[in-house]
Amino acid sequence: MDQTNRPWHQHCSSGGIRRRRGAATAVHQRAHWRPERRVLPHGRGPVPDLLQGHNLLQAGRGELALTLADSLSDAWNGNAEAGFNQKLDKLRGLSATYNNYIQIVASEDSGIKTLADLKGKRLSVGAARSGTELNARAVLKAAGLAYSDLAKVEYLPFGESVELMKNRQLDATLQSAGLGVDLSTAVKIVVVPVPADVVAKIGDAAYQPAVIPANTYGGQTADVATVAIPNFLVTHSGVSDDVAYRMAKAMYDNIDTLYAAHNAAK
Repeated sequence: MDQTNRPWHQHCSSGGIRRRRGAATAVHQRAHWRPERRVLPHGRGPVPDLLQGHNLLQAGRGELALTLADSLSDAWNGNAEAGFNQKLDKLRGLSATYNNYIQIVASEDSGIKTLADLKGKRLSVGAARSGTELNARAVLKAAGLAYSDLAKVEYLPFGESVELMKNRQLDATLQSAGLGVDLSTAVKIVVVPVPADVVAKIGDAAYQPAVIPANTYGGQTADVATVAIPNFLVTHSGVSDDVAYRMAKAMYDNIDTLYAAHNAAK
């Protein structure tokens, strides 16, 4: 393959900022390469999708992917529990981008104010084996909770979860996303903190203490501690330094347009 002419891009996203940021990056990469460049979109959904994206890079069947740090760490280390049966040692970092924030949102009348309060409650954790659900497992485990401690676990997208909260069929939902996701709902909400000591117990450098600033969401009048997972643009060892430089330059030369794709990208 002539990598000078045809770098591919995989934007590991199923919606929201990841889809818009990935699409915007792809557009600008196209604009700065020959027209025959092919773009390979890829969803960060269930584990088979995650594996495919990283494995395509390992095999040289793509030149650029947007992925979360925890997934990247699992791929690099060959974490069999995460589905990576061998180390993907050809992956190479190109640039850090924006952070995903764990946002645990509960209805005010659920009485949930802390992670411990989730015990015996109904929680949505994203699609089964999705990136969000893997994040949920890590956070709950660090807080000393398991799914068996919950009254009910729903594997639903964020939008559907909010609708169930509105109808009093769900107490809380966990989302891994950029700040500013749509929380439009007819019920008052509480943003549940993830304290720094819980983040430390996760035991993975991909998870970092962070803060959801006050007034990010309606009714959230104070800063809320949480955990953030960086997103990275990743390439592979078969991509030359010159191609990697030009891909990075094309992105940063158009950074304002990428910011415009979603406020959380800033």
